[in-house]
Amino acid sequence: MKITKLVSVFFPFIASDWTDQSDFVRGGVSFSKIDIAKGGRTATFSGELNTTILDAGFSSQRLTGTRTFDWSKFKGVRFEYETPDCNLLPPVFTLIIKDRLQQGDDGVPGVTPGFTPDPTLPPGPDTLDFEYNFKPECNPHRPRKTYSVTPSFKDFDAWYRGTLTEGTLNLKTVRRFQVMVRSFEELQKERLQDGKWKLKVNRIQLWK
Repeated sequence: MKITKLVSVFFPFIASDWTDQSDFVRGGVSFSKIDIAKGGRTATFSGELNTTILDAGFSSQRLTGTRTFDWSKFKGVRFEYETPDCNLLPPVFTLIIKDRLQQGDDGVPGVTPGFTPDPTLPPGPDTLDFEYNFKPECNPHRPRKTYSVTPSFKDFDAWYRGTLTEGTLNLKTVRRFQVMVRSFEELQKERLQDGKWKLKVNRIQLWK
């Protein structure tokens, strides 16, 4: 794969661009947060996945608002990160893109803190998540080493309510980007995804 152009998105990082979206909306106790370095040069995503209550769960940070992005001129995403503590890494991270939003995608009235439904978003069934999973790299002797994954948009699989389905990502109407740690059935017996996690993100870029 030859990359001829990179364009940074969501940079510099701004705290108000991101918010916690975790399984508390379903009665769980997982959570996440984001810490921005001076000048927005990097963002440290962290949190805790706890599946003891629901026997499943997720902990994530997602973009705020209802903006629309046109990524149709690009072929994929480059996600550059550091892993300063190998003890705070789950086996799998998930990157999520959404091309549609409806009212339930922003939160649940009475459950999500400070949530008020956006009247500009249509009601309706849950929208598709386009997900890419990757196993983070880590070297305990080089905590500042930089790693990256460069999935093409074709590598993002469509999911609906936790079930793999068919769907095509509309790159002209990208509405949301999300960084998630979630449970997987094949890892749940030993709860390998559970626990505190941390990932330092240097850049999120589009490539072609």
